[in-house]
Amino acid sequence: MSSEQDDLPHLYWGELTAEEIGAVSAAAKYNAKSLIMSAERLVECGHFSSSVALSIIAIEECGKSHLIGDVGLSSNKTELQKAWKRFRNHSEKNLFWFYGEFAKMFIHKEPSLEALLPKPGSTAKGLDYIKQLALYADYYEDRTITVPFSAFKKEQAQLLIDYAKMFSEFPIASKKEV
Repeated sequence: MSSEQDDLPHLYWGELTAEEIGAVSAAAKYNAKSLIMSAERLVECGHFSSSVALSIIAIEECGKSHLIGDVGLSSNKTELQKAWKRFRNHSEKNLFWFYGEFAKMFIHKEPSLEALLPKPGSTAKGLDYIKQLALYADYYEDRTITVPFSAFKKEQAQLLIDYAKMFSEFPIASKKEV
């Protein structure tokens, strides 16, 4: 007896050629740009929280476009498995957001976002936390209810869109570089 799950495609965990790495990287970059366009439309409609969530997912896709290169650099099966796990892990993809001074610049332009981070010094988990606030209603220890629709302002959504756009313009490695 076959379950429905058996009919679903299974994730690949093996080695990739340079061409495959380039194709996966380009697909992630294309998807990031598509998500950014959708986030822009959501701002136009006044759906700022949904726009924030899509912008963060776009940032994750930009991270994937670079993390896939680690699969090609793996020299053994253990490294290969770790590279694939990083590629599919939200926190790993969100690390892209914290490279350099970008996060500080972002928080400096919109200080109200700093209050949304779970604690000072948060890294990739902070961005994932903001995404959770943008997507899900929840109830907290201090007996407050969060409602995504009212959690973010237009300026915050636009700043994340701009940030995602900046990352989506970072070049991907050529076949020769891979």
